Amino acid sequence: MDWIEKSRLWIGAEATIEAAHHPVALDLLVRAGLRRGLHVLDIGCGSGGTLMMVADQVGSDGAVSGIDIAPPMTARAANRAKSRPQVAVMTGDAQTHPFNPASHDVAISLFGVMFFADPVPPSPIF
Repeated sequence: MDWIEKSRLWIGAEATIEAAHHPVALDLLVRAGLRRGLHVLDIGCGSGGTLMMVADQVGSDGAVSGIDIAPPMTARAANRAKSRPQVAVMTGDAQTHPFNPASHDVAISLFGVMFFADPVPPSPIF
């Protein structure tokens, strides 16, 4: 898949896409049980819409890490998160990235893991 080209299209329609996904994103965050102080991993963070929502939920004493495979998406997400020191964004493949399991309390994904070769995780993911 050409993630660079897909990213350009997504970023061009970012506001429309995020508005359409907003109800699902809200439900995701409720089901994940987010609260102040948690450390959250956002898998397939895209251009950062969900990252910003999570940052609001966990507050400045929490942390949010976002990972996405597409450099234009992570560049956009990092730009959106400039004023939020609790947000970190990285470019990489979440399927193979060597995450430290102890570094996150919760992992979420809004339509990100559906692109995985094996989208069924070994443990619950919200």
